[in-house]
Amino acid sequence: ACSVNVAGSIAMGVMTEPPSTENASKEVAEQFAEEKEKVLKMLEMKAKMAMEVLRECKNVECKAIMGGLYAYPRVFLPDSVVKRARECGQEPCEYFCKAMLEETGVVTVPGCGFGQRAGTYHFRMSLLIWDLQEFAKVLEVMKNFINKYFETHK
Repeated sequence: ACSVNVAGSIAMGVMTEPPSTENASKEVAEQFAEEKEKVLKMLEMKAKMAMEVLRECKNVECKAIMGGLYAYPRVFLPDSVVKRARECGQEPCEYFCKAMLEETGVVTVPGCGFGQRAGTYHFRMSLLIWDLQEFAKVLEVMKNFINKYFETHK
């Protein structure tokens, strides 16, 4: 049997039965609703910010982020990068993500771990950096890296 900690149990309870006027005070229910709306609006704003920046990136395509915590941009890697990655024993998307990490400190997750279609390359990026200014900085660093990367790897 799994042992469950108290904090985990409380969080699960709130997710499965959020505060309402039926199970909590009116104030608590209203505060929960306000906080939930704030978080959803923040995620929506970040999704729009990410989409705007990704559109400015060379060789990157991203479907609309329709509510979630992550974006999964597709990266069109040149044959020379795909070949070099394979020579290094890595998947091309891993190779790309590692280069971004090493040069910028920005962590992304290779798309090969998420069942991408053969011959396509993606990475997963999080929208969960809470501070909007910090998120904007990270997006700018990513954009600059990607555009520079594709200038040098044609």
